Amino acid sequence: MLVVADDMGWNDTGYSGNPDVKTPHLDDMASKGVRFDYFYAAQQMCSPGRFALMTGRNPFRTGLHQLGSMRRQEIT
Repeated sequence: MLVVADDMGWNDTGYSGNPDVKTPHLDDMASKGVRFDYFYAAQQMCSPGRFALMTGRNPFRTGLHQLGSMRRQEIT
Protein backbone atom coordinates (compact mmCIF):
# COMPACT_ATOMS: atom_id res chain seq x y z
CA MET A 1 0.00 0.00 0.00
CA LEU A 2 1.24 3.47 -0.83
CA VAL A 3 -0.21 6.45 0.99
CA VAL A 4 0.25 9.88 -0.59
CA ALA A 5 -0.78 12.98 1.34
CA ASP A 6 -1.04 16.59 0.26
CA ASP A 7 0.59 19.27 2.41
CA MET A 8 1.79 16.83 5.04
CA GLY A 9 4.86 17.99 6.89
CA TRP A 10 7.67 15.76 8.12
CA ASN A 11 6.49 16.07 11.73
CA ASP A 12 2.73 15.74 11.17
CA THR A 13 2.40 12.15 12.40
CA GLY A 14 2.71 10.38 15.71
CA TYR A 15 5.51 8.09 14.50
CA SER A 16 7.63 11.10 13.54
CA GLY A 17 7.39 12.51 17.04
CA ASN A 18 4.45 14.91 17.00
CA PRO A 19 3.04 14.91 20.56
CA ASP A 20 -0.31 16.48 19.63
CA VAL A 21 -1.41 14.74 16.44
CA LYS A 22 -2.77 11.22 16.98
CA THR A 23 -2.22 8.92 13.97
CA PRO A 24 -2.53 5.36 15.30
CA HIS A 25 -3.18 3.71 11.92
CA LEU A 26 -0.26 5.46 10.24
CA ASP A 27 1.93 4.66 13.25
CA ASP A 28 1.01 0.98 12.91
CA MET A 29 1.71 0.98 9.18
CA ALA A 30 5.06 2.70 9.75
CA SER A 31 6.12 0.13 12.33
CA LYS A 32 5.23 -2.83 10.07
CA GLY A 33 6.32 -1.54 6.68
CA VAL A 34 8.85 0.58 4.87
CA ARG A 35 9.08 4.30 5.55
CA PHE A 36 10.29 6.83 3.01
CA ASP A 37 11.29 9.72 5.24
CA TYR A 38 12.89 11.79 2.47
CA PHE A 39 10.40 11.87 -0.37
CA TYR A 40 10.26 14.77 -2.79
CA ALA A 41 7.42 15.78 -5.08
CA ALA A 42 7.91 15.74 -8.84
CA GLN A 43 6.72 19.34 -9.23
CA GLN A 44 6.12 22.41 -7.10
CA MET A 45 2.34 22.37 -7.68
CA CYS A 46 -0.11 19.59 -6.92
CA SER A 47 -1.62 18.98 -10.40
CA PRO A 48 1.63 18.20 -12.26
CA GLY A 49 2.91 16.17 -9.31
CA ARG A 50 -0.24 14.06 -9.21
CA PHE A 51 -0.06 13.67 -12.96
CA ALA A 52 3.49 12.32 -12.65
CA LEU A 53 2.42 9.79 -10.01
CA MET A 54 -0.56 8.64 -12.08
CA THR A 55 1.23 8.31 -15.43
CA GLY A 56 4.86 7.67 -14.53
CA ARG A 57 5.88 10.56 -16.76
CA ASN A 58 8.00 13.56 -15.94
CA PRO A 59 5.62 16.48 -15.25
CA PHE A 60 7.54 18.69 -17.68
CA ARG A 61 6.75 16.31 -20.56
CA THR A 62 3.03 16.46 -19.89
CA GLY A 63 2.57 20.10 -20.84
CA LEU A 64 0.82 20.62 -17.53
CA HIS A 65 2.80 23.45 -15.94
CA GLN A 66 0.00 24.96 -13.89
CA LEU A 67 -3.12 23.88 -12.04
CA GLY A 68 -5.45 22.03 -14.36
CA SER A 69 -6.60 18.68 -15.61
CA MET A 70 -4.97 15.85 -17.48
CA ARG A 71 -5.37 15.48 -21.23
CA ARG A 72 -7.87 12.77 -22.21
CA GLN A 73 -5.32 10.84 -24.29
CA GLU A 74 -3.00 10.23 -21.32
CA ILE A 75 -2.75 6.66 -20.04
CA THR A 76 -2.75 6.05 -16.30
